[in-house]
Amino acid sequence: MKRSIIFGLIILCMACEKDHSPTKPISSTGTIHIVIADKSTPAANVPDSLNTVKKTAKPARLDQLEVRVLESDNSVLASKIVTSSNGNFQVSMTVEAQNDLKVLCIGTFSGVVGYFGVDEDVDVQAGKTTTAIITGWNDAYLAEIGDIAPNPSTDGSYTVFWTQAPNATIYVLQEASNDKFAGAANVYSGSGLKQSFSGKVSGTFYYRIQASNIYNVTSSWSASVSVIVQKTYTISGTITGGSGANVTLSGDASDTQIADGNGYYSFTVAHGGSYTITPSKTDYTITPASQTFNNVTADITAHFTASYSSITYTISGTVTGADGVLVTLSGNAFDSQTVNDGGSYSFTVTEGNDYTITPSKTGYTFTPANQTFSNVTSNQIQNFIATEISKVQYTLTMAVNQSGWGTTNPTVGTHTYDEGTVVSITATPSSGYRFLSWTGDITDTNSVATTVTINEDKTATANFEEIPQSTEITMVTIPAGSFSMGSNDGDDNEKPVHTVTLDYSFEMSAYEITQGQYKSIIGTNPSHSFGVGDYYPVYNVHWHDAVTFCNKLSDSAGLERCYNESTGACDFTKNGFRLPTEAEWEYACRAGTTTAYYTGDSESDLDRAGWYDVNSSNVAHPVGQKTPNAWGLYDMHGNEWEWCNDWYGSYSSKSATNPTSAQTGSTRVFRGGGWGNNGGSSRSASRNSNTPYAGNVGIGFR
Repeated sequence: MKRSIIFGLIILCMACEKDHSPTKPISSTGTIHIVIADKSTPAANVPDSLNTVKKTAKPARLDQLEVRVLESDNSVLASKIVTSSNGNFQVSMTVEAQNDLKVLCIGTFSGVVGYFGVDEDVDVQAGKTTTAIITGWNDAYLAEIGDIAPNPSTDGSYTVFWTQAPNATIYVLQEASNDKFAGAANVYSGSGLKQSFSGKVSGTFYYRIQASNIYNVTSSWSASVSVIVQKTYTISGTITGGSGANVTLSGDASDTQIADGNGYYSFTVAHGGSYTITPSKTDYTITPASQTFNNVTADITAHFTASYSSITYTISGTVTGADGVLVTLSGNAFDSQTVNDGGSYSFTVTEGNDYTITPSKTGYTFTPANQTFSNVTSNQIQNFIATEISKVQYTLTMAVNQSGWGTTNPTVGTHTYDEGTVVSITATPSSGYRFLSWTGDITDTNSVATTVTINEDKTATANFEEIPQSTEITMVTIPAGSFSMGSNDGDDNEKPVHTVTLDYSFEMSAYEITQGQYKSIIGTNPSHSFGVGDYYPVYNVHWHDAVTFCNKLSDSAGLERCYNESTGACDFTKNGFRLPTEAEWEYACRAGTTTAYYTGDSESDLDRAGWYDVNSSNVAHPVGQKTPNAWGLYDMHGNEWEWCNDWYGSYSSKSATNPTSAQTGSTRVFRGGGWGNNGGSSRSASRNSNTPYAGNVGIGFR
């Protein structure tokens, strides 16, 4: 039979001389003979830890022994308490015969449990005697309380720790308000080695620990420990106008602080105390004089207001010669006032301090420039005279190359400006004329709207020319080349950006087809309501109307027709007039640029290039009044949408050479934006489409 001995450290108060018989009826019994060999004699062999109080008077022998026979679930089958005879114990117990019993021996000296041991594998056979030998005694296990963190506690929160006792499985922690533990409550029961507390207020709290092992042996209570809770709060606040004031705390605690640069102070005080806050500062009156707080149980805010109580005087005077003069007080105080011509200023200052008065205004000098008053002991008066600084002036002479062809802003004539002035100038052509350029002292000569910096006498002449008669169509040559078509910053139908090459040059009308030109070829004018006249672009045009115009224009010029008007198909081998492909239109519009508009990226750049909802007053305008692109094309942005030859379709990411779009579709492309649309619609990459027979009031062509 296998035997094992288990030892552990306990403290236990025992009762004397009692014998418990088994609670079960004995159907078949056997005997356990327990042999206790007291190996602790002589005293020098007793372990030091045996004496749990002092390192003196080491007892040599146990004076009492409790023997418990336990079943496999640790329930008590039988128990007996015996006393020693000359330190030796020999015990026999009759129990119900069964295997896997445990024999637990608890040794006591002077009423304190000293040792214990267990034989965990005892087999009892009916009618036979089995010997359980308990040898090699170890110290009894001891539950010891550990440190308390923090001690003392200033916020009412802390943790009680204790050490691991050998073989212990359950601990009970008791809390009491006195070291006798009268009325104590069990505040913790579990297997952990710490317990946290919070929400405590001022006082002393006592704690002790008790341990139990798997055999239901419970130790004595440990020595107690205590924690002092000194919960604290703050009394804090500000002294407005009183930085540097002495702030005194009195009552159940005393302290003194100097309020910081913002007048702030703060004291730490104890729970339940009574305190008074008293601020003071030389030459200052502080309201209230003090504040008292009794039985403090929370953070407190106490504010004070400080007023300087020394003698004050005024520094005052007048300022003549200019309006809007800023008069500044500096030195031991700072302030400023604005004074008009002949007006007065006045500052309140403190006795004994130093101050300076300084007037200022752009373009003026002052007599005196400033005035300093040291150690002020009376009212002071100081007047100032402002003198305007003379400015250099130059002229800007505006002109037009031909009277009646257009106007300028500023108007035609000579205008005088101060040196350094930046003057905005614009040129507006009359109906039937277009802006060509500026001549004179102009940097950006091709922009309808530009600026002139005045640093000498300058001239600016707006040059206009007559737009050819309505029946004449001015064409410009577009060179061959490649470009990136589309935009990654616009709508989805502008993506992906892809490379397009046009390996041929072609001619495109410099202006949108005008109402006069359309009427001379077709005989009617479909435009109405949004600007009518020979030099206005024709609008409200179907795609098939534009195709018919191209064929008849080819006829009048003796060229080959490009379109089959029944099907709308275009023969690109013919030499007559046609609508531009979508690729030709964007390539011609960009004229080598990569920005949103051929004039730049912002809407202010668009304003120079075309008419849209912000600047058009929601009507069409005569062609050619805005800045052209580098290839001489006008109104590519705004004024009216323009039909292209292509059926509408999605872009491919592949590079393309001379693309002409699909042969069929449901809608035709138009580009460029219109007078009633926002600036985004007028971008070089923006696309739109409609059915070929749709009558859209804002669509024309070139």
